[in-house]
Amino acid sequence: MIARQPAISHPSLSPDGTGLAYLREFDARTDLWCGKINGPARQITADHSVGHGSYVWSPDGREFVFTSAEDGKLWRCSVDGGRPRRISRVEGQLHSPVYSPDGRFIAFLCQRGSTVDLMVMSADGNWTARVNRGSDIPLAPCWHPDSRRLIWAAYPYDLMPWDQSAIVTASIGGDQRPQVIAGGNRVAWAQPRFSPDGQRIVCVADQSGFLNVTEINADGSDSRVLHAESFEHGEPCYSPDGSRIVYTRNVDGHYQLWTVPSGGGEAGPLVEAPGHAVSPSWTPNDQSVVYLFDSPAEPPDIWQVNVASSERERRTDSRLGGIDPDSLVWPESVRWRSPDGFEVQGQLYVPQQHQPGEHGCLVMIHGGPMNQSRVTWNGIVQFLVQRGWVVIQPNYRGSLGFGRTYREALFGNWGKGDLTDNLGAVEFCAGRGLIRRDRVVAWGGSAGGYSTFVCLTKAPDVFAAGIALYGLVDIYTFGLETHRYERYYVESIMGASSDNYALWHERSPINNVDQINAPLLILQGAADPVVSQMQSDTIVRELERRHLDYEYRVYPGEGHGFRQVRHVIDSTERIDRFLRQKVLRAPEPDPLGVLDYPPMPLIDRSRDEQKRGEDGRS
Repeated sequence: MIARQPAISHPSLSPDGTGLAYLREFDARTDLWCGKINGPARQITADHSVGHGSYVWSPDGREFVFTSAEDGKLWRCSVDGGRPRRISRVEGQLHSPVYSPDGRFIAFLCQRGSTVDLMVMSADGNWTARVNRGSDIPLAPCWHPDSRRLIWAAYPYDLMPWDQSAIVTASIGGDQRPQVIAGGNRVAWAQPRFSPDGQRIVCVADQSGFLNVTEINADGSDSRVLHAESFEHGEPCYSPDGSRIVYTRNVDGHYQLWTVPSGGGEAGPLVEAPGHAVSPSWTPNDQSVVYLFDSPAEPPDIWQVNVASSERERRTDSRLGGIDPDSLVWPESVRWRSPDGFEVQGQLYVPQQHQPGEHGCLVMIHGGPMNQSRVTWNGIVQFLVQRGWVVIQPNYRGSLGFGRTYREALFGNWGKGDLTDNLGAVEFCAGRGLIRRDRVVAWGGSAGGYSTFVCLTKAPDVFAAGIALYGLVDIYTFGLETHRYERYYVESIMGASSDNYALWHERSPINNVDQINAPLLILQGAADPVVSQMQSDTIVRELERRHLDYEYRVYPGEGHGFRQVRHVIDSTERIDRFLRQKVLRAPEPDPLGVLDYPPMPLIDRSRDEQKRGEDGRS
């Protein structure tokens, strides 16, 4: 049921507010759906799936422009159906299209190799021009109401947008160069949008150390924070009359919707329901906001909230009838202090029926490393909690959502500070009297996979096993193998490799494999552009050479995360079986009863080895 759960995202209202479009992903394919806002929807794309989550309504509401996942180009299709037509003649991977208000132009981003350009073309595709100059990476362009100017955020190629980013504007046509109207060293300015009259710009900025909703004049002058606080904001959006701004508010991984008057005034909640409310947009009559919402009890769906009454209505329903929401567990927001005094926040999931001191513990480490464990739908977490596992998700130092100081506490400290915080999570669960210390498992994907390897190499006596999904093991080679956006990521966190050789060597798990004494399950996508298969292959060779206990599976055609139904099923069953056999030692009876499964056959390694060729495994 988890694997067959469709995922809805990217809601967008038609220009007149009567239509609602969104993306629906299922079995590694993403399609565009559209219908009346209070009626049924139908699938619009068929021979092309949508790539990069990017599509846009035409200003007249009759057509869509979207990125094709097949060729990376821009295509146009009618709301009423029919075959799409390719409209772009530009080489490269194109995405993030946005129409000018008058319908004459389409702005979009174009990636060619290591370069990302902001481009503009005529709506018929016959004329194209590049807008930006320089090496900074542009993000999410937005039009001025006069259709003559663009605004966007940009960040240096060797940093990340939360490290440092600026707001840039440019006129279309003529020879005026783009102008930075807001920026600064080690300051993030992000998600800019013009007001309906074009006189103001709303964005988020962290001049105070926290990303807060901020307003500036169209020329960049008179910056003013509209809601200053130690919770971080995002996705600000003007109401059609320009009087109010809606934005997201991140409270320990819960995302709320708040509004604040343009120009300043009292901010207040619009949607405070626990969970994850994102992607807000106003209806044309200013009376309601459409947004995407999910929680640990339900998958993402589109909702509409009345601004005056706060009454909510569901606009899509992707819930599966076979999953009882009353059987699902909500996390508790918890905090602990690491041995060095750093306070850490995390999400703690405890089974509904539990026996003190007898549960296994999964330390589920998020990726990034600059990311966050949020209060969202995660079917695999629920699957494991129902099997009696306590799951704790540490938002270790370096995580997003808690301000710049919290985030930058990982600088120079990756592979050490995160380990300290993850060990603190184990101590917290033990201090609560929830877990058995001989059943503690490290689990993570991507940078969380890296932290999993660090746990097993630096604290081998704490962890009974590790589960690493597409984790990096050699931070030297990672920068050479990864895609454009994360090529310099490690250097921004750990300093230049040329100046920090000993640190990079010591923090690469591949150099400490001889410390591993617990079994490992390693899962990898063969087509992963972020963490290449070579990273997993490298540590598997070392595990094999040392005759250590491991299981390795490579999924053909999968990228950074598993999307095909058969692979989600296979990976979840492998994880379940690995935990039972290597940690719980099933069929040994479990004191909870919940974990006492029927015996299953052991993994046939020889048969698994024979499948290497068809799996794309080296």
